[in-house]
Amino acid sequence: MVNKKVLVWMHNGPYPYFHFSIALELSKLNDYDFYGFVETKRDMEFFENQQKLKFKELHYFSEKYFDESAPDMDYLSNLEKKYNLNFWSLIYSERWFTEERFFFHKFSSNEILNIVEKLSRFYLNFLERIKPDFILMQPAGESITNFILYHIAKSVGVKTLMFMDTHLKNSFILSDDLFLNELKNEFDKIKLNPPKKIISYDRDFFDNRDLLQSSQILASAQSKNTIKYKKIFQRYLKQIFNSKEPLFYNRGKTFFKMIKWRILSSYQLKKREQFLNNFASKSIPKNKFIYYPLAVQPESSTSVRAPFHLNQLSIIQNIAKSMPVDYILCVKEHPGQKPKFWRPINFYESILSLPNVKLIHPAVKSFDLITKCDLVTLINASTGLEALFFKKPVIVFADVFYSLVSMVKKISDFNDLTKSIHDSLNNFSFNSNELSFLINSIENKQTLIPYFSILSEALRVSSKRIHHTILETEEEFEIFFNKNQKFFQLMAKKYDDFL
Repeated sequence: MVNKKVLVWMHNGPYPYFHFSIALELSKLNDYDFYGFVETKRDMEFFENQQKLKFKELHYFSEKYFDESAPDMDYLSNLEKKYNLNFWSLIYSERWFTEERFFFHKFSSNEILNIVEKLSRFYLNFLERIKPDFILMQPAGESITNFILYHIAKSVGVKTLMFMDTHLKNSFILSDDLFLNELKNEFDKIKLNPPKKIISYDRDFFDNRDLLQSSQILASAQSKNTIKYKKIFQRYLKQIFNSKEPLFYNRGKTFFKMIKWRILSSYQLKKREQFLNNFASKSIPKNKFIYYPLAVQPESSTSVRAPFHLNQLSIIQNIAKSMPVDYILCVKEHPGQKPKFWRPINFYESILSLPNVKLIHPAVKSFDLITKCDLVTLINASTGLEALFFKKPVIVFADVFYSLVSMVKKISDFNDLTKSIHDSLNNFSFNSNELSFLINSIENKQTLIPYFSILSEALRVSSKRIHHTILETEEEFEIFFNKNQKFFQLMAKKYDDFL
């Protein structure tokens, strides 16, 4: 019997050790051949030296684009046509190619396309040669490197299995689709044959399943790594004596540039926060209002899953133009924007300049705004699902799984926005059965795991590897693995069952 083949994606940060742990448990369930794609040289050294899992092949995939020759445009063009790809859409999802990161290095189109071409060529050759049964990976799009792999794998029929969050605490579904489209089949099945006893879900249910509590654990861990300034000089002094790997996102990162960026970012953070404290409202208006929660940017939830809805100022203006005259629009800044140094002050000023729009301070609780608003509008975030538990109508601008229910309207054309807003405000009918079917669909498919807590602990292993020996990293990994082994067993079982 031929062994099943698994490609383990071991990107930077927490994922190498997180995915390696799942693979370790997966190896105990069936006969698998494991292949690994590793992003950094330091992690490559760890996986080459470890004795826990034998890889048939390990590839340091980043080196494929170290050759900075001109891109082969004929190859890219033919690949795009053959597999119905859109490379520029993938490119615009990468934050290191956007204006926010030009401080370090402004990538030319040739540099970008060279990276895309070299990775695409390597991925395609590997997938056609090995023909893995599936790729064990995190949600695609957190980097252009795995976003390209995701799309090429899809094009050649290789499953890309990712644990996707359902916007409910510790609830994740193993899926090969970024939009959880398998929930539609489950929802339709339950709707066709509803259970005899239909459970009614309300705010109390959601209070106990709020995703924000668990996702903040990882955000806090990442924040400590990115904006803890006390150890900044010590960290960067180390980097003088340890030359950076030539990964694309390290280009232009000299010691002095990084120090300067940190100082400027710290100043920017304080200045923008002061502006929010001075001009964003900390109270909820008493008159009728529509609620729009700002999405964190840059973030894969929008750049990957809503690439044509990145201009939030334009969205806000369109909503403001489309509302009834006796309504105002409350636009709330997301507290998760702080680790990204908030937004430019001129963005906030543009919101404040709109006569029927109110900028709400990030400290104001989203639940309080949902409770008192008459309609929630948003791109695709979890607030839309939250609003359903408060029996509020929802309008979304991008694909999202909870739009399966009739209480959620998706806007595909802004010319329809005025009518959709008026319909949502004047003709809204809450269907508790549909919400129940949606939650049933999730519960039938979900795996309950403290995903973000485990990632935050994996991040500590990764940090250990940056500054310590392989032996010290192995000791840290052993602690991490043993603590979370039961969850890795659970996730491995889901991967094994998927086939």
